[in-house]
Amino acid sequence: MKVKTAVFAGLAMAGAALAQPAAAQAYPPVYTLGENDDADLIRCGIRYADAINQANNTLRANRVPMGTEDMAVTQRALALYLNLNISPIVYDDGEDSGSCYGGVTISLQSYSFVDEPVTGTRRFAALTFCQDGFTFTLTRNALRREVERQIEEKVNGCLAEWRASAE
Repeated sequence: MKVKTAVFAGLAMAGAALAQPAAAQAYPPVYTLGENDDADLIRCGIRYADAINQANNTLRANRVPMGTEDMAVTQRALALYLNLNISPIVYDDGEDSGSCYGGVTISLQSYSFVDEPVTGTRRFAALTFCQDGFTFTLTRNALRREVERQIEEKVNGCLAEWRASAE
């Protein structure tokens, strides 16, 4: 009886381990990219390098390996794309209000070549697992903290969506 119980318990544990790989699946490498800073971003005190660092810190906190551009293009890493559209609010007389408005979009995707069904040609395409963002009107003093907080929240959300898509 003890042997049967031990064998059954061992099989049950192995089955449970096999039944969970999607939930416990390790993240693949992720390469984070964005655009170039423009004058409006700089006037609002935001830079792509800082936003990318915030996203990468959040990825590392989730034990996500860092990927490279080459890895993303050759389908060995996911791509986390940040798009920052931020501008200062300027009054009609040209006076700066001290506030900025805009939006931030984050998408987690992978790239691939696919056969396009209409023409039958092979095309470069993106498979998007998550796309999220936020809009705002904030003072410059509050803007950076809020952008960092939102990037962390949205990256965590995208990782959860990627993980859920494998279940």
